[in-house]
Amino acid sequence: NTDVQSAMYGVNSSIYLRMPFNVADRGLVDRLRLLVQYDDGFQAYLNGVPIASRNAPEFPVWNSDATARNPDPNAVQFEEINVSTYAAFLENGTNVLAIQALNIAATNTDFLISAKLQGTSIGTISTNERYFVTPSPGDANGEGDEDLGPVIRDVVHAPQVPNDDDDLLVTARVFPVFGRPVTS
Repeated sequence: NTDVQSAMYGVNSSIYLRMPFNVADRGLVDRLRLLVQYDDGFQAYLNGVPIASRNAPEFPVWNSDATARNPDPNAVQFEEINVSTYAAFLENGTNVLAIQALNIAATNTDFLISAKLQGTSIGTISTNERYFVTPSPGDANGEGDEDLGPVIRDVVHAPQVPNDDDDLLVTARVFPVFGRPVTS
């Protein structure tokens, strides 16, 4: 929530931000993502290692401009960038997310940078069967519900490819879940 207009307007189109944060156990971080709002570009670093950029020159310098505009409707939306491949650069203890935020020009009247680095852990893997109420394609599963069932396994049908006038026989093994009896 810092207003940097007087420091930047007509002076420089770049600003550096350093945000320290702590990680108790880097071995628990399975997924890392950067959420960023920007007008017009940025280069992000994790502990000095470049991890993501948008509309930034290949080798930004202290007074670099953004290489393109990020339209205002896009700029105010958080863009999610998967930076999990850089989780190995996390350290136990203090870490730094640094951002060089770039405006299209020093005399451009609008500027925005807001960033969040989120680490998630899959946690322990359970052998308990669960039903996941909320789908999570491409992401780690959330909390499962243990209070559902029954579990249906080994489903087969005959014939394999039925014709329109064939009877279809479906068989399955049905198991109770969590001590609940199977009801028909």
